[in-house]
Amino acid sequence: MKWGFMTLGLPKRLRFGSLVQAAESQLEHTLMKDKGEQMLMIGTRIVQKVGGI
Repeated sequence: MKWGFMTLGLPKRLRFGSLVQAAESQLEHTLMKDKGEQMLMIGTRIVQKVGGI
């Protein structure tokens, strides 16, 4: 018996599209998180320069 994903009878294109959408969503989340961290680091540097730390 060959094991695989449960597809509930969905067409292959729809299953693949769902996987791609999930991957894109995860990538978008990761990129936004990285951008937020970069903004915090930039803000920290600005405060250090202005505050003379």
